[in-house]
Amino acid sequence: MIWVSMTMSVLPEKRKELMQTLLPIIEVTKQQKGCMVCRLYQGLEDECDLILLQEWETETAVNRYLQSNWFHILLGTAGLLNQKPRVATLHQDLRLPDLPRPSAPKDSTRE
Repeated sequence: MIWVSMTMSVLPEKRKELMQTLLPIIEVTKQQKGCMVCRLYQGLEDECDLILLQEWETETAVNRYLQSNWFHILLGTAGLLNQKPRVATLHQDLRLPDLPRPSAPKDSTRE
């Protein structure tokens, strides 16, 4: 599994235009072979801070997407941003250790 994230900071006056471009791209991306997740997150403190997060089954699927017209359209939105988008990938699934289960609270009414 491979995670791809794109962090963007959109110009406030261009946010609506960016969203109108991103939403169809997200829907098409979800239909691509090997795409398991494609979501857009918005910052709590600043709605102009966005993260596009994708999960792909294989590196081949990611590479096919990165060569697609849809990804190039996504890159074409850079003119709506405050700065160049940051793209990062994670190529492994991190396994967290099992957490201990909390013990049941004692019933103080039975004493």
